[in-house]
Amino acid sequence: MRDVLLYGLGEVYTVSTPDGTRTLSSKADYDKMNEYIAQYNDAYGIAYRYNITPPKWSDFEAGKGQAILDTLRSSMAGRAQNNSIYNNSSTGVTEYSVLLPVSGNKYFRTTNKAEYEKYTKYVSLYNDCYAIAVKYGFAKPSWAQFENGQGENVLKQYKTLEANKISSDKEEAQRIADAAAAKAKADAERAAGTAAQKAAKNEIEQAKKDGDYEAQIAAQKDLVKAETETAAAMNTANAAQTELNHMLPQTYAAPASETEGGIPWWGWALGAAVGGVILFKTFGGKKKRK
Repeated sequence: MRDVLLYGLGEVYTVSTPDGTRTLSSKADYDKMNEYIAQYNDAYGIAYRYNITPPKWSDFEAGKGQAILDTLRSSMAGRAQNNSIYNNSSTGVTEYSVLLPVSGNKYFRTTNKAEYEKYTKYVSLYNDCYAIAVKYGFAKPSWAQFENGQGENVLKQYKTLEANKISSDKEEAQRIADAAAAKAKADAERAAGTAAQKAAKNEIEQAKKDGDYEAQIAAQKDLVKAETETAAAMNTANAAQTELNHMLPQTYAAPASETEGGIPWWGWALGAAVGGVILFKTFGGKKKRK
């Protein structure tokens, strides 16, 4: 692993990075670069000990270090460390080392195999918990708990959190699907109501031309009924849209025009996701009254 040296010269700060020297004009920039270098060193140590492709310094210098480090630590779940056993030919003693999951590339070193196996298990439990934490956005585990022999209990807690999260996500998905189905149904009923209004208006006009007063009165009643049903469907659709906007990711919130049009793509997608079949109320054309 490469060593990185840091030092300050008055108001100008010089940092030796894995890709050459950087001269910085502020303490804040110096501290930030120091953070990037520490992240890189930790990632490089992980890559070396687990025998994977070393990270690129340019990614750390671009501020992506913590995300890369999280991915690296998470992917170590289930992996064994390499180069952890060394047979010292000069002393005839087998030496063991375990890279600890803490910043600074610290190692547990011993000649006691039982101690080595114990710490290997501690690190394995920690990596399993870390992977769960990163996957679901939970608080990351504390190494001290594992070093104190509490790792198995901590892993049980993380697995419980994972199970609860999965269950909660399924329930939330069902709520979203139900809200989308409600809006889709309301949209269809509103569209059918609009068609019914148009048909009633045509019947009114035809009845006027025919001089059929009774047919005109009946068509007028049909128009009022269709207008009432359409307004109710619109209110239901708008309420369902408001509920969906709260549930769906904020990167997508339907504009007002979409709440007044057809069924949006995600309405169909969510409805299909739960395997439900939505039956929409439709209004057929009325026969002309005589």
